[in-house]
Amino acid sequence: MAQHSRCGLPLPLDASFDCVAHTTRPADVPALHNMDLREKNKRNVLIETNNCTSIDHTRTYEAARATAAAVGTLDVGVKLEPFFEYTDEEKALLVHSKELVDAVGPLPIFLIQIIALERLKISRSEATQKAKPEEERVEVKREELKPSASILGTMRMDNPQPFSFTRKRPVAIPHVFLMSLAHKAHLHLHWWSDNILRGAASNPNSVPTTSINGSEDVIIDVGKMANLHDDEDASTALTWNQCSKNLLAALEKLSVAQDPENPQNTHASEYALHVQFFSKKKWFDGLFHVWYPLERELRLEVLDNTVFDERIWTRELLTTVTIYETFQKYAQGHTASLARSTTAGCKRRAEGDGNPASAKRQRMDRGGLPACLICTGPHAARDHPVASSSFLDGTVLFSKSHGRDIRTAAPFCGPQPQVLCVQYNLHHTCNTEHGASRLHVCSLCGGPHAALSRHVNCTRVRDGNFLP
Repeated sequence: MAQHSRCGLPLPLDASFDCVAHTTRPADVPALHNMDLREKNKRNVLIETNNCTSIDHTRTYEAARATAAAVGTLDVGVKLEPFFEYTDEEKALLVHSKELVDAVGPLPIFLIQIIALERLKISRSEATQKAKPEEERVEVKREELKPSASILGTMRMDNPQPFSFTRKRPVAIPHVFLMSLAHKAHLHLHWWSDNILRGAASNPNSVPTTSINGSEDVIIDVGKMANLHDDEDASTALTWNQCSKNLLAALEKLSVAQDPENPQNTHASEYALHVQFFSKKKWFDGLFHVWYPLERELRLEVLDNTVFDERIWTRELLTTVTIYETFQKYAQGHTASLARSTTAGCKRRAEGDGNPASAKRQRMDRGGLPACLICTGPHAARDHPVASSSFLDGTVLFSKSHGRDIRTAAPFCGPQPQVLCVQYNLHHTCNTEHGASRLHVCSLCGGPHAALSRHVNCTRVRDGNFLP
């Protein structure tokens, strides 16, 4: 009886037997009905073990056949069995869940290799994504360091003009100024002068900027700009007029277009009325230092969406100018009266300054009018005009009214404004019950003396008289 090989053919096998084809794994077959992942793995592990044994037998047979020695009793392995196939979903679950692998294992080696390869691809992809921002940053930096050869030979003079003392070049509003105005950045009025705007247009790097919440849009860095051009506003009526026209031109560019049949209130329309109101007044040139603090306050109101109201503007302006003119008349008459005073009379008043009982007489020493502890004007400190921020000679006030208190107008002896002792400034004496919460300094100049003592070292006193 003839013997048969493990592969089913009669022995001995023909010399032409294809060992390579016999060791090639057949295509996977669909899983059996209701076969879960655990059972599929179990069966595939058994099939893989049997197939490996068969392949070992076949390779041993093939090696012996290739030598001079006879194969003898050697035989090829059994026919390889197909694996039960895995769906894409099952593979994805096994790749992403190590817990699932542990629960349905052990896995056949070929499936373990597939899972390891997919996890390696995922790991490399994640590493690439993490490194991408850094690579982009390095590339941007590399591009920045490259010489800008493309700009060589490109600079040209646009619209060249002949030099002239009489002709003024038109002023263009730089985009950064418009962007700052649109984002409500408080730009001081004198920054809108022709010279500053032309300088910003011709040399944009001269204007310090800052980004808006990390975006690409930039506005003027107000703090750094103040260091370059000071934070004081317009100093003369001529400067005010020039800067106001440029600011108005910027507002007109930013404001919505007007419909002649249905006009609306805009920042440009309201500010135009505001500028026209002040520029047409008879005090425009002569009393600039008087009305300007009020104008600045009202200007900020307009830029903060307040509608121009000529009735209110007129009332506030008349009040400010009337107070100034009244004080001027009083100061002139009082100065003449003091000039006629005898040396003995002055000495008697000086001797009475330190007496608390003479405080009322001192406060009424201006012909019956009280002396303001803020500006020495003919009114009480509590009635000091809010719009008035300087003495008549233009010097900025050292203090200001704050409710029932008087505070320094700017930070003093620290980062914050300080409360001043009213009792001390009126009477040159105080029971100090307030402790360190109120300072004993002059409310007019900040010196170590009471305001109404008319101390010789007070910068607001000359020849024993208050400077207006």
